[in-house]
Parts: sequence; C-alpha cells; structure tokens
Amino acid sequence: MVTDSPNGLAGDNVLLTTSAFNTLMAGVPSYATDFTLAQPIPASYLTGGKVTFESNGGTIYWSVAFGAYTGTNTGNTQNDTDGNFGAPFASALPTNAFQGIRFTGLATAPSTTNVADYALTTDPATVRNNARNTFTVIPEPASAALLGLGVVMLARRRRS
Repeated sequence: MVTDSPNGLAGDNVLLTTSAFNTLMAGVPSYATDFTLAQPIPASYLTGGKVTFESNGGTIYWSVAFGAYTGTNTGNTQNDTDGNFGAPFASALPTNAFQGIRFTGLATAPSTTNVADYALTTDPATVRNNARNTFTVIPEPASAALLGLGVVMLARRRRS
C-alpha cells in the first residue's frame, strides 16, 4: 500500500511503529503513530541491517545501515554527493533501553557516512509523528530489565 503523509517539509518525520510499541505508549496522552507495521522487524535483524527510503521505482534516496551490516550502501546522489552512504553506524539497534538512533545533522544536510551521521538517542527517547507532535517513550516502572525478553513481554505485562 502506498500512502502519502500530509506533512512533507524538510525535517518532518513519519513515525512507523509496531503494535507492541503502540500498546507500550497507550497511556501517553495524545500519542499517535502514523503507520503501524504489519510485521515487526525480526529480532535477528536488529544486530545489523539497512533501512532505505526509496521511490516506487526503486531509487534509493536515503539509507541508514547499522551494526553488522555488510551489503551495499549506494544510492542516488540527490542526498549524498558521491552516492555512497558509507560504512554502517557502529552499533546494533538498541534493545535493552528506551533508545533509538537519530540523524545528527540538519534536516537539509546531505549524507556523508552512516558512521558519522547517526548517534544513539537519549534514554528515554523522544519520538515525533508527522503531525509534528512529540512523545517521550515512558517505560513502565521496573520494565527496563524486561526489554531483554522483548517488547512482546512488555505488551503482555501491560494488559494484566
């Protein structure tokens, strides 16, 4: 399904989430996702991979590689002057804290290399949806230690 987001100015975000994350955030006032992923990213992919932002024709306009990823990092020169988004960000995606990775440059800055362009967020992270509303990821009391068991465990615990 191809769906446009209403806000598309430089610096606007699109918040993609899982149903487990939506459950975790259910108690946060005015929380809203833009799109819920039909399938979560498999846990085995979080140690190394790449997320691309592409046209319907397959042109890669932006990508971020992370962790143990070893594939290609090439794309269009519109957002990276040499068309190579560079070596992966050195870390796997965080799974034992309420963090993510973020682009460290200005919204209009071109890519240089994933290693220099990305950093871990604070803990807890703040996320922003396409309506430009921000939400801090608020953990349940004493739940940080449970993240090693996965978000599914958190979602199940929250329902009780």
